[in-house]
Amino acid sequence: MNHKLQRNINNLQTLWHAYGASSLGNLLLSHQWPNKIWMSEQARTDTPATLSQLLTLLKLHPQHVLSVWCPEDNKNLTNALPLQPQTQLTAMALSLDEQAQSETETIAVNSTTTSLQRMSSPRQQSDWCTLCSAGFGYQVSVRAITNACRHHNAELLALTDHSIPVATALVLRTGKTLGIHQVAVPPEHRGKGYAKTLMQHIVWQAAQQSVNLLVLQASDMGRSLYQSMGFESLATINHYSL
Repeated sequence: MNHKLQRNINNLQTLWHAYGASSLGNLLLSHQWPNKIWMSEQARTDTPATLSQLLTLLKLHPQHVLSVWCPEDNKNLTNALPLQPQTQLTAMALSLDEQAQSETETIAVNSTTTSLQRMSSPRQQSDWCTLCSAGFGYQVSVRAITNACRHHNAELLALTDHSIPVATALVLRTGKTLGIHQVAVPPEHRGKGYAKTLMQHIVWQAAQQSVNLLVLQASDMGRSLYQSMGFESLATINHYSL
């Protein structure tokens, strides 16, 4: 695994832990949304013990999905277990030293009516979850988000236009890596460039700090936007259920 992908996955796993998760040997299980099962670096997907434990967890937690980002693990698991493919995400990264200056110039043009608002109070966190849920079309857990906000390097952000929240993001810093998660724009606010403006604000702010790598996991809908901003694709993250 290359170092950018390693930093991407480490940031993602830190967030999943912050949401609330349990370690079961070399496997990890979300307590609630986002309903993930994943493997530590020490897990061996070619051993009967790991395969048996994964099968048991997936049967006990049918609402969960197994997340796999290593091609060798992907091959071993799909050959050994009756897994059904679900969603795919693309792990992506942007080195700030390659992009920060141009994004800073762009923000200076586009920031006349928009700004980033930190959503820190319980009421703001609840409102953020409502907006984010509308953007993704599924219910984002207020409890999980509240848990994540207790992490000292996590922030909930809302893009506002004329003081009206129109888009969401959750950012989490791990070392010199900034992970960008839960980027969502509700249907009624789409088609106005808010997702790109939100990302430009985040890139600009990160450039003012000692962050040197931005990471995220993109859906098919968002990948072209991130590519247009200079993010490179690192790997595919596959999700499976029984």
